[in-house]
Amino acid sequence: MAPAPRDPRIAELVAALSEVYQPIHGHPEYDASARRACDDRLTAVLRAVVWVGGQRKLRILDIGCNQGWFSLQLAALGHDVLGIDSDPANIALARALAAESGIAARFEVATFDESWLARQEDGAFDLALVLSVFQHVSHAVGFVRARRMARKLAQRSRALVCELALREEPLYWAAALPGDPEELLADIAFVREMGRFATHLSELRRPMFFASDTLCAVDTQGYAIQRWNATAHEDERGFHQGTRRYYFCAGDILVKSVRIAGPNAEYNREESSREEAFLRQHGGKLAWVPAGLRAETAGDRRLSARPMIPGARLSTLLHGKIAFDAARVLRDVLGQLAELEACGLYHRDVRSWNVVVGDDGTSRLIDFWQIGLGVATDGSGLMGAHDAFWSLVHEATRGEPNVRPIPLMRRNPEALPEPWRSTLARFLEAGGKPTFAGIAKELARSTTLPPVSTAAAQRAYARAAADFERFAEALVRLVP
Repeated sequence: MAPAPRDPRIAELVAALSEVYQPIHGHPEYDASARRACDDRLTAVLRAVVWVGGQRKLRILDIGCNQGWFSLQLAALGHDVLGIDSDPANIALARALAAESGIAARFEVATFDESWLARQEDGAFDLALVLSVFQHVSHAVGFVRARRMARKLAQRSRALVCELALREEPLYWAAALPGDPEELLADIAFVREMGRFATHLSELRRPMFFASDTLCAVDTQGYAIQRWNATAHEDERGFHQGTRRYYFCAGDILVKSVRIAGPNAEYNREESSREEAFLRQHGGKLAWVPAGLRAETAGDRRLSARPMIPGARLSTLLHGKIAFDAARVLRDVLGQLAELEACGLYHRDVRSWNVVVGDDGTSRLIDFWQIGLGVATDGSGLMGAHDAFWSLVHEATRGEPNVRPIPLMRRNPEALPEPWRSTLARFLEAGGKPTFAGIAKELARSTTLPPVSTAAAQRAYARAAADFERFAEALVRLVP
């Protein structure tokens, strides 16, 4: 096919611009005049296009489209693109370039403001590009209103790609910006950095963010958010200081977003590193450990995505007084702890919030970063891993959720129903080095043998009870 004839008006339209900010599509003779390169940012934008739609045709809005370079590139790929800009000279050129190249992009003279947003419908667009626009909005109407506009735009479009200027840049609008540029997007469910890009205004590189209420993205994959939480479970008590978000996505995928800067940074980095290492080594090899981890660092966040176990945390069932099969839950957990122990591994946080009772009735341990080589010690430092299991038995069989971050030791058999009462008594009576395999053995015996007598159970408990246990119980009372 012969190339479209070049429009003789292009030179005149370019000359009418206040500046050649972008490359002029199809006219490399102007490349040297362009204030900013765009290829690097287009690579990031195309990544977002895949997250949002894969290979589908998208409805894309390019706010502050300038001379239309991004709009024309995306429309040439088959997307339905609307570019808006308040400068008529920019729009006149963009329309001429679209006509010259035969690209079906649309361009309108419009100011991105609250009244324009009010005229758009929720979900009108799949992706909105807002590249170096919000600093002007903040300067014009104030940061608070600009943040509300970002929130409203996230309702009008499934996802945003926002390049945000920095307060440290030596420009007139800097005083209207927050110290943390991401604060503009704080009311949107999922936010991740996509990269930092050079500008013609200073040596600082501006961050670009992907933000959405309905999608999250890790590596090359986008995931549809069904619900999300800022806390891991009911008993977290603000431990993570708002540095995490958990997204429960279509296809039974769990996406975690963890800040690795600011509060809890070192803890979050260690947890992410250890969890990912465990999942990569054991995912799919231990039947109850999910395989298929994706993970990457995006700015000051560590992002990960993995299959999740459909169901509810045991702690949620306990707090809600929701019925469950305690015997099956505990047998599943005991089997997994014994399997880990056979590999020299121990779970250092055996708690009801780290057990998921699946929709199929099968229960699985989670919080994989707490699993590692070493001695059988609970993370609290007050008890062994085996004592932590007996505390879980006490919770599950009695339906009493542990409301303390550090549970009490539960070595008294008389506090448990059968067969756990006899199992604990026989386990304590056996003496020697405790093992989860030993607990499983005594559980098997206790389901076939007559129950241990009250006197024998009391003797076993008396031999196991020590000053340390009384000391631990007194110490735990001090924990709020």
